[in-house]
Amino acid sequence: MLKRIEEQSVALNEQQKMIRDQQNAIRDQEIQLRLLPDLKAREENERKANEQAELENAALKKQIEALAEANEALKQEVDKKEALLKRPLWKKFFGISDPA
Repeated sequence: MLKRIEEQSVALNEQQKMIRDQQNAIRDQEIQLRLLPDLKAREENERKANEQAELENAALKKQIEALAEANEALKQEVDKKEALLKRPLWKKFFGISDPA
């Protein structure tokens, strides 16, 4: 009978250990469930930030294109004025223009 009590005691201890392990697993899962909305919110914030960065990137590319076009127009204007300044004085005096 003593042996049987010992066997039941060992079995009971094993069951208690199993129950504790399951309780710990449940507690861990509850923590993960509580963190899930935070993770979703963080993911949504990152997605919005990425979209904003893409929009800013597109806007900056357009600005670069506009600046390049303006730079080219200014360069052409400078080249025209430089050509006028390099004309010989006698052409300026008589109002003779160079053929384009």
